[in-house]
Amino acid sequence: MTVPMTVPIVTLQAEEKLNIYSDSLFTGEQFLPGKGFLLSLKGGCLTSICPAGRELIKDRLALEKTFSWPFQTTVMPGLVDCHLHLALNGRDKSAGNVFRPEDFQRLFKDLLQAGVVAARDGGDALCQGLQLAHYSTRVKKGGLPVPLIVSTGAALFKKGHYGSFLGKGFACMAEAFAMLEELGRKGVEQVKILFSGIVSFNSLGKVGPLPFSRKEAFFLVNKAHSLGLKVMAHASSDEAVQMALQAGADTIEHGYFVRRSTLEQMAEKQVPWIPTLAPVTLQLEKNGSLGRRQRHIIVATWERQGRALLLAYRLGVPLAVGTDAGAPGVDFGRSVIKEMQLWAEAGLPLQQILRSATLEGARVMGKEKELGRIEPGKKPCLLVVRGNLREDLSGLEKPLLVII
Repeated sequence: MTVPMTVPIVTLQAEEKLNIYSDSLFTGEQFLPGKGFLLSLKGGCLTSICPAGRELIKDRLALEKTFSWPFQTTVMPGLVDCHLHLALNGRDKSAGNVFRPEDFQRLFKDLLQAGVVAARDGGDALCQGLQLAHYSTRVKKGGLPVPLIVSTGAALFKKGHYGSFLGKGFACMAEAFAMLEELGRKGVEQVKILFSGIVSFNSLGKVGPLPFSRKEAFFLVNKAHSLGLKVMAHASSDEAVQMALQAGADTIEHGYFVRRSTLEQMAEKQVPWIPTLAPVTLQLEKNGSLGRRQRHIIVATWERQGRALLLAYRLGVPLAVGTDAGAPGVDFGRSVIKEMQLWAEAGLPLQQILRSATLEGARVMGKEKELGRIEPGKKPCLLVVRGNLREDLSGLEKPLLVII
């Protein structure tokens, strides 16, 4: 679903002053105690956070531009989607998916309208997500409201295995190394390596064979690191996650059917996990051609993933929110809220979900100095929503204000 451009998006100008009053404040790590906060912004910087009751802001309302609402609100950092595919857009993978420049602004709108201020693109065969990332940087310099995009360009996969629509296939290590070097020259900061296929909706737990050996996996990750590139590992099946961990991957993407012992290793090594429940569960809502057995397998798969996610939280695995938006049935922007709601259904505390969707996401993107936290002295990327997010996440469904 495309979200109408109705949420106010504010881009701070160099000397502009404004204030925001909110009843509740989530910093990216925790909710501040108390009720009522006045945030003051000047020159593109958050200058102060002061406890304030509604009666104390009347003078500010008269003297300076102040955003305030007559109902309960929460202010928090903007959301981060750590795993999407900007150039796929749910299209037929066999069609080439040529991405038109006029689509760029529509994508930016969809993300910002849902409060998503930053996203990590997992690549496509034509490197169009990387083009969009470069485009967003140019537009941002012009003062227009756009999300921050980090793109992997094109994913790497072994020829003859899953991934042809996501990137470039290699037949040997020399080809893979050349591809990594080329991506580095194109300016990527992270690369995506496919350690497995995808989850089957026809056979519970089936993912497919590993595409390469553990030795090859080590060489791939080591080469990427030698070029200064972080590795996001597409890995579904416990065996694939194990291989990615042993090779030294920086993040685990999807991770379906992962076992407790593997989660314990992830906790020990502090390797972030982006579990992407939405692309599986949304098939039940968006795919009308599914048979009864397929629907049963999808339900069993996402329920198992939810239990693994709750266990990972309890074990101390770093967790970040990613949606796989661009996959069939997974919309840009709004699917972040769906993903967060699925985490809540799995039993994770709301504060942890919000942390994973803000600060932890910024860390996974390598942008924690710019995003994910509200504190004086930082550039504000803020989201204001209706209600108290301590109690439920429904306020995220329609933001009141986005400031970037």
